[in-house]
Amino acid sequence: MKYMLSFYSMILLISTMSAQQFPDRHSTNFADSWTSCVATENPNKVREESHWIMYDFGNEYTLQGTTLWNINGYEHTDKGTQELVIDYSIDGQDWTELAYHTMAEGPASSFYQGEEGPNFGGVNARYVIITSLSNYGHETCHGLSEVRFQATIATTTDTEELIADNSLTVSPNPFNDLTTITLSDMESGSYSYSVTDVAGKVVLNGTVEVSADKVILPLNMANQTSGSYIFRLQYGALTLSKKLQLMR
Repeated sequence: MKYMLSFYSMILLISTMSAQQFPDRHSTNFADSWTSCVATENPNKVREESHWIMYDFGNEYTLQGTTLWNINGYEHTDKGTQELVIDYSIDGQDWTELAYHTMAEGPASSFYQGEEGPNFGGVNARYVIITSLSNYGHETCHGLSEVRFQATIATTTDTEELIADNSLTVSPNPFNDLTTITLSDMESGSYSYSVTDVAGKVVLNGTVEVSADKVILPLNMANQTSGSYIFRLQYGALTLSKKLQLMR
């Protein structure tokens, strides 16, 4: 099933970040941030006029953990969000409050790897709003560098056929040195991927261009030791993951 991840950010400027061998690290360039300097009406009416960003995943997803990065630019960390609140919705009309969260100020360091955010605990949602309630001292602007969601496409019983999370498959798994990642019916675009060990160390990463109904991505892990690994595929704010088992 095709899906599209889109950002509705009427008051935020969005740009992307790249980080070579350490995909979780953020640059100290302020341009690698999302910033709101004018409060506008929040899609969740109870939040009134505020600084917010809304994510529309295009389909209903089962959401788990989040990772958040604050503004990390030199001399701009005072614009970073201090307290925020997260709301989610199935239809974009009725909203449920997930949690309030207090973020640490960005360190303006190229070693910055973000922080763990609120966990959705497996709730289903298509829309998520993050509203910044306070910042680290700037007179008008609020912002973040990046937000990532751990998610799998939700099952539904609207029809007799259940929609499974089969857009990303691994075969063989377990495997010896070589395995294949298959991406099926995914929105065209440039996806980044990484493989991490149990300690969270990135052992492989790269990008894959999706422009067809099925894309094959071979993985060569001949230089790695036997054990469990996690393959993560990222497109914008959405992250899909699969467990890998390397056996010799």
